[in-house]
Amino acid sequence: MKQGKGCVYLVGAGPGAAELITLRGYKLLQRAECVVYDRLVSEELLKEVPDSCECIYVGKKNHHHTLKQEDINALLVDKALQYNTVIRLKGGDPYVFGRGGEEALYLLEHGISFEVVPGVTSAVAAPAYAGIPITHRGVSGGFHVVTAHNRRDELADIDFDALAKGKETCIFLMGLSKLGEIADHLMDAGMPPAQRVAVISHGTMPEQQCVVGSLENIEQKTGERGITSPAIIVVGDVVKLHERLNAALKKKYLLPKIGQGETELAKILRGQGVPVDELQVGEIRYKGCDRDLSILKEADWFVFTSRHGIEGLIRLSGLDIFKGKKIAVIGESTARYLKRHRLKIDLIPEKYTSAALAEKLKRNVSPEERVLYFRAEQVSSNWKKALQGCCQFNECVVYENCEVVFELPRALEDYAGIIFTCASSVRRFMDCILQEQEKNARKLNRNIIYGMDEKIFYSIGEKTTEALRKYEIGRIHQAEQANYLALAEQIVREAQ
Repeated sequence: MKQGKGCVYLVGAGPGAAELITLRGYKLLQRAECVVYDRLVSEELLKEVPDSCECIYVGKKNHHHTLKQEDINALLVDKALQYNTVIRLKGGDPYVFGRGGEEALYLLEHGISFEVVPGVTSAVAAPAYAGIPITHRGVSGGFHVVTAHNRRDELADIDFDALAKGKETCIFLMGLSKLGEIADHLMDAGMPPAQRVAVISHGTMPEQQCVVGSLENIEQKTGERGITSPAIIVVGDVVKLHERLNAALKKKYLLPKIGQGETELAKILRGQGVPVDELQVGEIRYKGCDRDLSILKEADWFVFTSRHGIEGLIRLSGLDIFKGKKIAVIGESTARYLKRHRLKIDLIPEKYTSAALAEKLKRNVSPEERVLYFRAEQVSSNWKKALQGCCQFNECVVYENCEVVFELPRALEDYAGIIFTCASSVRRFMDCILQEQEKNARKLNRNIIYGMDEKIFYSIGEKTTEALRKYEIGRIHQAEQANYLALAEQIVREAQ
């Protein structure tokens, strides 16, 4: 590592959603040697940095500071003397209430070179995601952006008279706790009590919520919905456009998933222009074989119904164990995973279901052949019964699908549909829904509206559909083929 003065890049991470960072910021993260980041920075962005990168959290929340601003300034100088490329990653834009100007001046005074990489501010992005343009011809020819509190957590010194007399949109950042005071001051300054107001929480994120009201009732409405920070307040006639424009936005979908990282299905949908949020409800843990390893060498056939079975076997015994084996897989996704390792597939059914795979195996194996199926722990299997008399059948557990702690998005009503690719995701998600509905039924002033009866539930196949029906869900749309492409095609077709 080269010693000397490096460069500090003051990078705006954008309003929340990881994909809203600029291309320049994204490329810098990929070669960062040190990242100093704030509380509102998406964790997804930190996955883009090299493994060797030092990541330092300096977030601030409600006056609980990891480091004081003076200490952050000094830290940036120290790291610039240690590394060539230091990223100061800040939510929104570095110069919009991000104290980026203070950091830039400090770096300049200490002879450290720096570059500012602008970011999308939540003052613009959050209203846009809620169907509110902050300027609109004939409605608002400009906007004011102000911070709502000072360093003593008091209402900031704002010229409410000037704001109330103008026709521009008024945007208050970091003002949720001061919402009632802001509304009162605007009305005292002459703004009509019926003036439209929107409060947007967690803008651009899966949990985004938008509450619309008037100056005289917005505090009550926000409290009833249980809105939490970070949130911005938008005051002005442009809020009237929310109902029409929000309804015209592209339908958004929720995809409960197993494991971290972007799923193949989400990638396909986003490539087709369908907005989809992912929610991790489980993770895969690989484990040693629950049988004597000699069973691997003696097998004639390996059978896989998921890529996790393949990965579990490779971790257990490496690729050499596949030599001389015939391989049967349930569908194209599993087959593609094998092809990445340059392994030949001998059997795949026309219909991608366990029953279809078992039927095809019965026609292609002999009674003396040994068939070994790799599966997850605690998953019931009818394979032994299905292949009885056709071959010598055995099963091998090489991985486990484990539940993780997760929270439901606060605005489930905003999703047009919920997509399931396995039965375990159905059980975990729906059980969480039932628990939340029971809990919130006892909190009349903080009730969460789910609107589950109005949603379409998308299923990848028969087992997933069977799991959904146990919850008495009526609107289930099952893919014509049990694979991601067929499921994505159906969602794209119905989203238009």
